[in-house]
Amino acid sequence: MGAGLVGGCSLRARVSHSENNQDAPGKARVLPRCAGAACSKNDRFPRNSTNLTMKETPAMKVELKVNGKAVSADVPPNTLLVQFIREHLRLTGTHVGCDTAQCGACTVIANGSAIKSCNVLAAQMQGAEVTTIEGLAAADGTLHPMQAAFKECHGLQCGYCTPGMVMSSVDLLARHPQASEAEIRALLDGNLCRCTGYQNIVKAVQTAQKTMAA
Repeated sequence: MGAGLVGGCSLRARVSHSENNQDAPGKARVLPRCAGAACSKNDRFPRNSTNLTMKETPAMKVELKVNGKAVSADVPPNTLLVQFIREHLRLTGTHVGCDTAQCGACTVIANGSAIKSCNVLAAQMQGAEVTTIEGLAAADGTLHPMQAAFKECHGLQCGYCTPGMVMSSVDLLARHPQASEAEIRALLDGNLCRCTGYQNIVKAVQTAQKTMAA
């Protein structure tokens, strides 16, 4: 049996019962380890593979307003808005769920509209006004009516989807203040919850709807 290769490096050990085993018939033949640094990068990958080495892209300055405050940071051009919010501003209330714009956990409000921050580059938000879950409550800590309603109606269990669900619900009522229960359910379709069954979430939105209309 010939020496096996993994990415060009010899297997640590290989049992061979071949007649060609020069060491001793029927015994395991120990093959040499990869020499680590001595084993070249080219030997560890197929020789016809594409060279993935890329020149380092210069950072770019992104400036916007988040929760009423002007912020800026030098970030790589491919930085997502959710990364900018969480990693550069340390506002971790905005959650990362699916990374494919399906679950809605990363929802924020940008220039008056709910968006999924895992699906937009920070650079695209240059000069925008963004509100995260941290920016909903009043300066004195008083909860936004939607936050208070989710608390009152227990519209959460694990809580992972809650920030995005609250942000989407705020946007929902801003656009459809008279939304019916069926419309609320339909308009929250882009936010997924794996715990509650949505009943108390819908109840929370309806409760906030009454409070905000008063």
